[in-house]
Amino acid sequence: LAALKERLKNAERIKSAASLAEGALYSDEGSVTERLGAAVKELKEVSAFDERLKGVVEGLEASLYQVEDASGFLRDYTGSIEYEAGELDRIEERIELIKGLKRKYGATIEEVLEKKEAVESELSGLAGIEGRIAGLEAALEKARTKALEAAGRLTQARSSAAEGLKGRIEEELSTLGMKGSVFEVVLSGEKDAEGTARFSEKGSDRVRFYISPNPGEEVKPLARIASGGELSRTMLALKRATAAGRVPTLVFDEIDSGVGGAMGQVVGLKLKEVARSNQVLCITHLPQIAAFADNHYAVRKETVGARTTTSVRALEGEERTEELSWMLGGSKATETTRKHARELVDSARAAAENLPGGPVPGPGAASRNGRRLGKKGRSR
Repeated sequence: LAALKERLKNAERIKSAASLAEGALYSDEGSVTERLGAAVKELKEVSAFDERLKGVVEGLEASLYQVEDASGFLRDYTGSIEYEAGELDRIEERIELIKGLKRKYGATIEEVLEKKEAVESELSGLAGIEGRIAGLEAALEKARTKALEAAGRLTQARSSAAEGLKGRIEEELSTLGMKGSVFEVVLSGEKDAEGTARFSEKGSDRVRFYISPNPGEEVKPLARIASGGELSRTMLALKRATAAGRVPTLVFDEIDSGVGGAMGQVVGLKLKEVARSNQVLCITHLPQIAAFADNHYAVRKETVGARTTTSVRALEGEERTEELSWMLGGSKATETTRKHARELVDSARAAAENLPGGPVPGPGAASRNGRRLGKKGRSR
């Protein structure tokens, strides 16, 4: 291709040179053939008189034949130099294509051809691919139908479970000072462009919780309308209804958010009830909740030089009373706050003893720079 490209680029020059040479050798007046032929004729006639000329005549006669042959070739060659318009462009495009193949598949033509053989082999292995695709599509449709059936059964199970959950949550909320609240589990599904249910490994349902915290109000999404205190109590109710006895350890981080002192005692008692069947870890700011704990830990953060450390220490006896007193008083503990702290502990113990099923293990609590961590659970 590279050689052909050069010939086409110089075609006119080549044709002109060949034509000029052919004319000089044969066609033009006084050409080499004409003059050499005359010389051979004259020498041939006189060679009869001198044997020494015969060798020269034979050599010149052979040269004459060669010149005539060359002239005939040049005449034919000149007539053959023709090419279509655009042929040079096609050749240059072909050369660029080959360069591109070499850049992509190998540095040499041999490597490109090896890649070609590999691709052809791969293509031959795809024989009957339409049948394989049809088989896979059938298997996919079968799996989709099976998954949709499973998703449908899951939706039915969720709908059935939602009714029971609604009753349990509303009952729990009633004991947490939210009597008359309405709780709803709303199931909704999504569909694709063909109208088929869209599903994942969790089924085809989108589950949302709705609540009406006050009688007479319309139920709305829990995450949008519940206040801090309502959200905290609803979360406690949800865990109480769904996880009690099933999950070994429940962690409540600041369950007292938005909860006042009186309601804090209600929440603390509910946590105490949950602690019958679960270990409960609770981080709280309210002494009314901490008073119900089985174990109370003081968490302190200190900065010495450029290093900050945190320590955790179990509180015993009067240390616990002092901590609850400090939680009640804020900046300092007084005899009044200490008395109140003892009353909280006694009140928590009495309330726990009056729970249905009898008393549960006693309380304990802890604090760190205004942040308290209470731990409630079975005695170890």
